[in-house]
Amino acid sequence: EMLLVALLVTTMARSCRVELTADGGVWKERTVEVGSGRMPKSTETVICASRCCLADGTVVEELPAWTFQLGVGAVVRGVDVAVASMHQGERSEFDVRFDYAYGEVGLPGRVPKHASLRYDLTLVDIRGDETVDTTAVRGALPAASDDVATDAAAVKLDHLGPVVVNSDGSVSRISNWLDMTPAEQARTQRIIAKRNQQRLADLAATTTGNL
Repeated sequence: EMLLVALLVTTMARSCRVELTADGGVWKERTVEVGSGRMPKSTETVICASRCCLADGTVVEELPAWTFQLGVGAVVRGVDVAVASMHQGERSEFDVRFDYAYGEVGLPGRVPKHASLRYDLTLVDIRGDETVDTTAVRGALPAASDDVATDAAAVKLDHLGPVVVNSDGSVSRISNWLDMTPAEQARTQRIIAKRNQQRLADLAATTTGNL
């Protein structure tokens, strides 16, 4: 009888669709694997396996080991909300509305305008207060469209510095950002802003040409 109850609880946990935000911006669609560990706390460093897709199933990004600090704006809001709802070892699928992802602008060449995203996330490990390497994983999407430097005043993401858009559409960070003087950082922001703007335009043109 106890085994039957346990099986029923596990089945319900896996099949229930859960609204994670009051405005319906993030939903946990289903739990594929129930985690046995604890839930992460805000500002803790976590490691996740991630697969991000558009609504039509097009894969935007797939990362086997994505390390980031939770709740500090290092990732899109929807991912912060999603991971905060998980237990270590858990694998779940989430629907993230456009305003919890890349907004009305999207990310040219990667994420269309006004696009909601589907995430398949596994919370692999919780590293507590461990410091995250400021050199981001190549290919990892930036936190949100506002965090990509695209105008004369490049926007930096917390202490990590501006996101650099590479010519192939992937993104990266400047590994020595914290070692720069304020004057060097300001000059670097201006250069990256101009370069990002051109690369995003080129990526958008390429995407349009391939349609």
